[in-house]
Amino acid sequence: MITFLIFQLGGATEEIYEFNKLGSWTFKEVSKVYAQGGFLFVGTPEGLKILNIITLKDSVKGIQLPEYRAGTRPMGIAYYKGVVYVGVNKLTAPEVSVVNFTDGKLITSIPTSGNIVSLSVSSNYLFVLTSLGIEVYNISDPKDPQNEANLVFSSGAALSMYASYPYVMIALGQDGLVILKMEGKSLSKVYEYKLPDGNPVLDVSPYGSYVYVAAGKGGIKILNITSQNPIAGEVKTDKPVSRVFVYGKYLLASLGDGGLVMYSLSNPANPTPVAYYSNGMFLYDIAVYSDVVALAFGTGGIITLKSKLLK
Repeated sequence: MITFLIFQLGGATEEIYEFNKLGSWTFKEVSKVYAQGGFLFVGTPEGLKILNIITLKDSVKGIQLPEYRAGTRPMGIAYYKGVVYVGVNKLTAPEVSVVNFTDGKLITSIPTSGNIVSLSVSSNYLFVLTSLGIEVYNISDPKDPQNEANLVFSSGAALSMYASYPYVMIALGQDGLVILKMEGKSLSKVYEYKLPDGNPVLDVSPYGSYVYVAAGKGGIKILNITSQNPIAGEVKTDKPVSRVFVYGKYLLASLGDGGLVMYSLSNPANPTPVAYYSNGMFLYDIAVYSDVVALAFGTGGIITLKSKLLK
């Protein structure tokens, strides 16, 4: 049984186990965070804000970090070789803004066919998940991104993805998990699986041959995609899981207003809970850099936690 340290915070209860609270940052509303190279990329209602993930300040040694005011909330954020890719569903049309990290200036824009759901970068490729399907761009030259492949979904609502070139895993809700492989200028389906209990797939994150699935009706399903009987295990939770995120040998899961749970993957088919944080607010997103975990709490802003387990 896990014993929690409980603190009273202005009437709210904060529960911490095996985490140390590092800092907090309050803004109007934060539902998207992304960490890379010691920086925290934050989606705000106006666009993109960049913070030092350790200090949560928007400057480093007195030098102001850039921001990109897109005029609307980013649906996806990715970083690659000094360039930030910001997916925004503007009133005019959805697009990926290609932004210079150094000064926050727009380099170019990539129009998309459907509303953007999320972004991911792997190798020289930008994967754009939309309401209609997936689009892949070669970003070797960020000034001139080239469309490499597209695939329109015949059914299902795309909710999230994990990309590791040439593969991309997509959570399709009631249509389950789909894995695509990019070959040349085409995307082909190499794996698909619907949860037998009818649970929708909300999010996916792999660890070797295992895939951890956030199930819409609660819990985490563990799939071994090399097995004829893919269900390898299950983690039961008191609250529905909306986000799963593998970092190193640990699995982090968002339980909405149930907070964050971190599991050890020493036995991948049977994750063991080793750390927990909750403050009663709804947890929208998770980002990790080194031993720091950044959590997006909507109107509650950002809270960062430090864990010696992640070192």
